[in-house]
This record gives sequence, structure tokens and C-alpha cells, in this order.
Amino acid sequence: MIQEIDVKLLHHHPQNPRKDLGDLTELSDSIKEQGIFQNLTVVPIPNDIGYYVVIGNRRLEASKLAGLQTLPCVIATDMDEQTQQAVMLLENMQRNDLTLYEQAQGFQMCLDLGMSQDELKTKTGFSKKTIKQRLTLLKFDQHKVKDGVTRGATLQDYMDLEQVEDEVEKEKLLDIIGTGNFRYQLNTTIQKIENKKAKDAFVEKLLSSGIQQVDEQPSGYTYSQCFYSKGSYDCFNLPDNPENYAFECNSTYIYLYKKFEEKQENISVEEDSEPTETELKRQEIKEKVYAAYQTRLNYVKEAYKSMNFADIDMMKKLMCYTFEIIDDNIYRFYNHKCKDLFQEITGKSMKDLQLLNKEETSIKTINRNMFVYIYSQIEDDSNAITLSYRRDINQYENNYEEIKTLYEFLEAFGYNASSDELDIMYGVHELYDEPNEDLKK
Repeated sequence: MIQEIDVKLLHHHPQNPRKDLGDLTELSDSIKEQGIFQNLTVVPIPNDIGYYVVIGNRRLEASKLAGLQTLPCVIATDMDEQTQQAVMLLENMQRNDLTLYEQAQGFQMCLDLGMSQDELKTKTGFSKKTIKQRLTLLKFDQHKVKDGVTRGATLQDYMDLEQVEDEVEKEKLLDIIGTGNFRYQLNTTIQKIENKKAKDAFVEKLLSSGIQQVDEQPSGYTYSQCFYSKGSYDCFNLPDNPENYAFECNSTYIYLYKKFEEKQENISVEEDSEPTETELKRQEIKEKVYAAYQTRLNYVKEAYKSMNFADIDMMKKLMCYTFEIIDDNIYRFYNHKCKDLFQEITGKSMKDLQLLNKEETSIKTINRNMFVYIYSQIEDDSNAITLSYRRDINQYENNYEEIKTLYEFLEAFGYNASSDELDIMYGVHELYDEPNEDLKK
């Protein structure tokens, strides 16, 4: 039954997930002119006089601004705390009134009241996956999440940030989430983490084989080899006599020492030397190039799933790039790497793409597959930086025009590369000893 209740007795529910009611001017003006058309849903305040508003918090504040003294309300006396929380959460979500962070807070409040994820799923209509994804946001600083969303950060950005376990690195990335630099820096950080895991695994491999770990080069041992990258770890074969070896591990290198044998005193043995500064820079270049590739690939995968391809102008734009590729290198269509890349993104083969032209299909389906097809063609020729492998120099030797074409294509469809990514891919990064000649001209 609907009752008129004095606005002085109506209070905002303390567990309402929506904290910011937004601009009430328009709603208040409407109420002044036409009055209230929809009642509020309220519950009695335990051990007190008055009511908490479960549904209608914005209408309450707008009505106060409009000068109303009473409001039509339905008093829900049989609504427990769990149900109140679920109703407020669902009502706000259905109106798209909640930020991602407020949605997460609402879910957590329901769980804190003893509701299971299955019950929350049933009462709100959201999948357990969606609930879990939203809850991830609560692990981050509320203000930084708000700033990130304002910059354009997506829920997927925060989900992917969870891959970074180091809290210091995570905070750095949280400061730039939502910017064009975020994805590239995230992939760079993940690459470093993978390298650290590979190093730890290699140390465990040495220890398990019986090679002892030391703090410095032992007396009676000679330097044998230095390891500093995943490639060097993978290429090493364990010796048959591990008791004759020892290794030292610091933040950058792993040094392997071999016990000195008297009978070999006068024998010259060629050993690996410590990596030069140029070689270390080369390793960093490779890591940045790989991070850039992963950033581009992930963008295309996400665009394939979510971009609006149901557009004639989109088709015209794609056709222009298709003709450019055909005019440039028609043989690329038969490149196996290109086919593999296309299948990785779409889950379809190139043959499936060819069949699209023979069947009735939507513009959206044709467009998004053509988008990936073109990307696969261009990326195949551009994703690796060629370096001069002289020990003393890192010289950029790529075809600058092909890389430029790759980025022009992606940027035409919304990709935003960071300055560091472009510098490494265009060959003008400070890590290069001899930068791109095309840009020096």
C-alpha cells in the first residue's frame, strides 16, 4: 500500500552502492512541473523513527530541491538486509547509474551480508564471471580507479593488471592506466616478470642438478660462462660432472664457475665472456619489440570482438588498405605465418575467409574478418626488428616504410601507440647505437 511520508523521515540507505547522485537539476525541475509519478520503496529504520530509501534516492533529493514536503512510498516490512542490498544494486545497475567501482562495492556488500556468489547471481542477474571481474577493482585504490576510468580505462585493463604481482610495478601502471602508454608498458612489465621467472627456474635447475650456489668466485675455480637472458638459459646443457661447478647469482647475471684442473693448466680454453653493454641493450630492445608486438596483437583481438564493424564507411576504408596490400605484395596471402596469425585472432582459417565471399553474410562479419586479414598481412612483415649482430653495435636495419604502414593502419582504427613504442619500432630509441637511417635523412 502506498503511503505519503514526510521527507524529514526519509533517509538515504547507508549501504546504497551509489554514492554520487549526480546532477539533480533536470529531475528537480520535472518534479516541480509534473510531480512524482513513481513511488519510493522504503524500509523501517531498526530501533529508530523513520525510513531508509531502498529505491528512489535521487527522487528523494530532487523532491527536496523542488520543495515537496511528502512523498508517496511503499513500506517493505519483509525485506531483509541481503534483499535490500541486492535490490539497490540491481536497481542502480539497470539504470546504468553506478560506476564500475560502485558496482564492485555493491557486490562486496552483498557478500559481506552472507550472500553467496550463486545467490548474488540469481538475485541480480549478473554472471559469476561478471561479479568476479567487478570485485577485482576493490583491490585497487578507489581514487586511482576513478582517475583511470576517467582517462578511458576499461574493466579488462584492470583484469589484465592483475597479472602483475609486484606491487611497486602495479602502482606505476595504475598511474597510467587508461592512457595510450598503458598497454605497451603493461606488456613490457609482464615480459620482465617472465624473464625473472625464467631466471628463477634456471637457478632451481642448477641447484637440482647438484651445482652449488656461491656468493663469489671460489678459490680454485675459473670463470666459465655468463647467463643474462631466457635465450642463454634455454641453450645451456647441464654438465655430466656438476660437482666440479659452482654458480653466482646477482640481480642481472648468473656466473658459472668451473673447478680448475691441474692437467689443463697450460691448455687455452675458450670461454664465454661477460655480456657487453651493447649486448644487454640488444636484449632490452628485443624485450621492448616483443612487448610492442603483444600490445598490437591484443588490441586487434579486442577490436575483433568489440569494434563496430557494421558500417559502409568502415568497409570502404578496409577496401582501400586491401588494394594497397594487393598492389604491394599479392604473394603474402599464401604466407604461412600470416595464416597462423589470422587463425590465432579469429579462430578461423584463411579458407574460411575466402568462403565468406561465396555465402550470404553480414557486412559486420565481412568487415571484421577483413580487418584481421589486413593486419595479419602487414604485421607479418613488421613485427621483428632486424639488428646488426656485430658484438659492438646495435644497428637498426628494418624496412621503415613497412612499419610505418603497420602503425598508420592500426591508428586509422583507433590504436594509440606510446612514444616509447614508436621510438623502438621506428629505430630512434636511445638503446640503438646506430638509429634508423630513413629518419636521419
